[in-house]
Amino acid sequence: MFSLNDRISLRQFQILLMLDIFGTGVIILPRKATAFAGRDGWIAFMLTIVFALVAVFLITKLINCFPNKTLYEYAGTLVSKPIAFVLVLGLVIRIIIGMACELRYFTEIARHVLLHNTPFTVVAISLLLVSAYAAGKGIETRARIGQIIIWIIFIPLVLVFIVVGANVDFSELEPILYYTDNNELFSGAFHMLFAFSGIEFILLISPYLNRHKHVTRRAIVSILAIGVFMCVMIIIAIGRFGPYNLQNQMWPVLEMMDMAPIPGSFIERQEAAMMSFWILSVFAMISAGMFFSAIASKSIFKVGKHKHYLLIIAIVTFALSFALEDAYLIDRVKELNFTYFGTMYMLILPTILLIVAKLRRINHEKSS
Repeated sequence: MFSLNDRISLRQFQILLMLDIFGTGVIILPRKATAFAGRDGWIAFMLTIVFALVAVFLITKLINCFPNKTLYEYAGTLVSKPIAFVLVLGLVIRIIIGMACELRYFTEIARHVLLHNTPFTVVAISLLLVSAYAAGKGIETRARIGQIIIWIIFIPLVLVFIVVGANVDFSELEPILYYTDNNELFSGAFHMLFAFSGIEFILLISPYLNRHKHVTRRAIVSILAIGVFMCVMIIIAIGRFGPYNLQNQMWPVLEMMDMAPIPGSFIERQEAAMMSFWILSVFAMISAGMFFSAIASKSIFKVGKHKHYLLIIAIVTFALSFALEDAYLIDRVKELNFTYFGTMYMLILPTILLIVAKLRRINHEKSS
């Protein structure tokens, strides 16, 4: 029998964290890496992993100060409830904008690869409805689904990248750090932190963990695992396309996966098989965004259950996604969302709240 206490284990937390991060942004990550730092994009991304680890360390240390409390509750304790209301509402806006960008990316890719004549509304509404249904079932259901789909997503991807990696020219990575100055490297590393969008969900997960002991270590392991995977993906993409050609690839990861030589060609439409892995990944990310934005909304408005907010969130997400008509606009909105909201909730807010907690002598509470 499964327990129904709306709690998840640390192992399930690790799996959900990896799935929440691994969205459609990963598909364009190699292009962004070379745009920021050329052939040294993979080195810049290694610095990005360091930034992500710092963010995870700060956020997990913060939630450990207030186990089983919501962001609105512990922020209200530290900086007053009106400010906490604004902070949580800002996080909801950040999540919804992020979902809208992910949804538009996904629908454009799906229409390009699989559903050429299918209207945007059909693809978008279908994904939103399925994601909202999963989000409405609560975090335990999401955790159980995550334990299944993480293998379906990552095992085939690892095998594909092994096949692709065996036929790339790694001389494209040379010379290392010859054309890139330190400013480009650190600027690129900071901007690529968008690839770890989803880390801020940890701010909201404290009430749903069955224990908090070792949560920092578990989160760091998850970030390292997904970070190394993405870094290897960037290296393979640079070796496959070259740093300059890669910047002209709209969706380099999908292009690279479609070029993987599958022995025997037993799959008639290889690009469709590759796309199926991303469908599961985007579903996990969108359902996470809907769940966390719903519980955050419930915590500040104090009315109803989290599932009651899902319809409003789905409508707003669809409307924003519909307004993003081209790839340039999606990239621009995604960049602004990260610049003004992402860094705030990943690094700045956790740092400020931790400092206030220390000044008010709020220590880490013991948790089993």
